[in-house]
Amino acid sequence: MKEEIISYVIPTYREERYIESCLKSILNQDYRGKKEIIVIDSNSPDNTREIAKNNGAKVINIRARGISKARNLGIKNANGNIIIFTEGDVILSANFTKEILKVINKEKVVGATGIGIPYGGNVLHKSIYYLLSFFIIIFTWLKLPSFSGSFTAYKKKYLQKIGGFDEKMGIAEDMDASKRLRKFGKCKIAYHALAKTSTRKLVKNGITKTVLFYVYNDLKYLLLDKKLPPTKFKVTEEL
Repeated sequence: MKEEIISYVIPTYREERYIESCLKSILNQDYRGKKEIIVIDSNSPDNTREIAKNNGAKVINIRARGISKARNLGIKNANGNIIIFTEGDVILSANFTKEILKVINKEKVVGATGIGIPYGGNVLHKSIYYLLSFFIIIFTWLKLPSFSGSFTAYKKKYLQKIGGFDEKMGIAEDMDASKRLRKFGKCKIAYHALAKTSTRKLVKNGITKTVLFYVYNDLKYLLLDKKLPPTKFKVTEEL
């Protein structure tokens, strides 16, 4: 029987400060099965690609920008039947893969997400991230999964059935994918799959500006089903 491969897909742009910690957290997973790491870099002018290569990742450089484009290229190049999507500033707990697999391998489950643990910033910055996690849990209970792409796993065949991530969307493209996948099965939360995620978006752009931007656009998508085009709003210096 052919050994199952778990594919980790990481879109990057100017992540030299963070990417090594992200990759080491994947390499140090207590899951001992076969895995591959695919970094899709949008032609970063820094050392992101070199650091990724030195830490065991297959690196694909693209000129185009857009996180959906990068994720879709990752899907195309992934050899695994299960793809774990994360981001350059995320640090996965050592048991993340085992815990996410316990959930996604259940019958009729097509996707699973972990729980984000914020790092950096102050107490208020972290509190906002915990509040976001709470809303994701509530929406999932209501059978309206709105998963972030920062620490989420999907079965590849179902991603292919929906045509991957919508490249015309600049905001909420990750929520849109989990929403469209519902017709094929359940999207569940793996409560013991923890992932440290940076608060840099809030720190860099300010709480009021960032929260209002995302609340307005996410609610517009969730309640009105409005597809949101790419935006000029810079959520971080790196992005």
